[in-house]
Amino acid sequence: MAISAPPNSSGISVPPPTQNPPTLAEVGEAQHYLDNLLRVGAASSNMQPSTNVEVGGATLYVHEIATKCAPQIAAPPWFAPIAAQLIHLTTNVDNLNNTVNNLSDNYNNLNHIVNNNYNNLNNAVDNLNNTVNNLSDNYNNLHNTVNNNYNNLSNAVNNLSNTVTNLEATVDARFTGLERSMAVLQNFTKGYGLLTPYNNILNDAGAPLPLVCDP
Repeated sequence: MAISAPPNSSGISVPPPTQNPPTLAEVGEAQHYLDNLLRVGAASSNMQPSTNVEVGGATLYVHEIATKCAPQIAAPPWFAPIAAQLIHLTTNVDNLNNTVNNLSDNYNNLNHIVNNNYNNLNNAVDNLNNTVNNLSDNYNNLHNTVNNNYNNLSNAVNNLSNTVTNLEATVDARFTGLERSMAVLQNFTKGYGLLTPYNNILNDAGAPLPLVCDP
């Protein structure tokens, strides 16, 4: 059924009724008719401005012609399955793009986690190295302390040994002097006929002391 353009009060020429179905050229003519009505309604001229009702009617007129316009080139029958496959392929490509984007996000997250773990591991290794160094320093300090204490103890033992040796020498010297004094006393008492016999005065080995001199 042909479509007729709505009339106007501005004196603009009205397109003839369309064919059935309308053509693309008739769609263009209808659009030009609407554009002319809009131009007259917006500009000041000697022509009577178009009304909103006229513009609205022309708009519906253009829409109706465009809706009922017959396709100019029909697709061949064999193109339908290809179009369906293309739509399916487009969907698959979209899904693949989404998958790639998800993989990229997962990679970035994994890379972030790996970097954090690597940094944490480096920090742990540094802390372990510091701990080992501290233990090594403590061991060296303890070793030096033990050596110093050992040397001090060895020196103290040597000093004590020297002291004991000196004490023994002093005791021996004093005992020797005592033996001589006892011998002198024995000689003296024997010369005066006292009752203390010489043989009762013994040395440290249990033998009688020798006479230092006869009276």
